[in-house]
Amino acid sequence: MEFHPEFSTNHILFMTYTFIQGNQIKERLSSFTYNINSETLENEQILLNNINGYTTHIGSRILALEDLTILISTGDAQDQPASQDVDELTGKILRMDISENNFGGIPADNPIPNSYVLVLGP
Repeated sequence: MEFHPEFSTNHILFMTYTFIQGNQIKERLSSFTYNINSETLENEQILLNNINGYTTHIGSRILALEDLTILISTGDAQDQPASQDVDELTGKILRMDISENNFGGIPADNPIPNSYVLVLGP
């Protein structure tokens, strides 16, 4: 879980979690709004979905930066070749825009055009 850099005013936080889809383990990144009055998370917005998961090697570190981007690590889900495939989200460090104007979008200065991928895995 990670707090948006402007959490004190927008009450947004981020969470990654795994879930079962059919017989596969998947991972997702979502944002939520924290309701101060009821102390609950509301308004889940799925930002990245169906990232291949596994029982190990799932990553899931999140870091929100002051430039209003967020970094997300994803494990290789025991599929090491996927780490070098730019079309797969597993085994990477991903970077997403979390500014109000492009929330959930791909930053224009990411190294691979039109991709959340910031760094490929080994």
